[in-house]
Amino acid sequence: MPESNKTNSEKIGEYKQVLKKFLRRDGIINEQGKTELQLLNQHFKLDNRCIALAYNSVGYEQLSSDNSDAAYMLFSTAIDLYEETPAAHAGRGDILYNQGKRKEAIKELERAKELFKQQKMSQEAIQIDKYLDFINKNDNIWNKVLITFGFRDLRRNKQHSSYSSKPIINNYYNNDLRYSNNGNFANLVSDNASQEINPK
Repeated sequence: MPESNKTNSEKIGEYKQVLKKFLRRDGIINEQGKTELQLLNQHFKLDNRCIALAYNSVGYEQLSSDNSDAAYMLFSTAIDLYEETPAAHAGRGDILYNQGKRKEAIKELERAKELFKQQKMSQEAIQIDKYLDFINKNDNIWNKVLITFGFRDLRRNKQHSSYSSKPIINNYYNNDLRYSNNGNFANLVSDNASQEINPK
């Protein structure tokens, strides 16, 4: 398909493939990769919001592969490119919480919730609220004792699974791709998972 006929979601999908090809384990893109991504985008002419979506999506793939260091770097890059990327804030908040950095996690999650609300994504904002409630309810003396003895992760893994930000983000990413073709970012809405767009 000629470049001019490709949708933004197709361009983002191709951008992701090049990004993954040159991604190091620590989440850094090597110099050759940076050059190839620049050349690719000279043809695609994606704006920073679309490029941020690619970084955000690969970040969640890394998080699913238990590579939180790379995921954190990718989410941070997405935020640097386009600060109003709620999914990247939510992903970063999730990682920070799992590192025991509660205050920083809450700050990121609050920002994600605010952005989801601004972008008319009420379901995602509600899920972030539930996650924040979970964090607040679990910030008690016993968790502090468990942290001291290194047992917190075992306990959290059982309780945390239903509050993970991953499902929230997948919906956000897919919805945003759907609307990226008409550029109406302010009118993004929550959507059913059965209508997902998942570029390879």
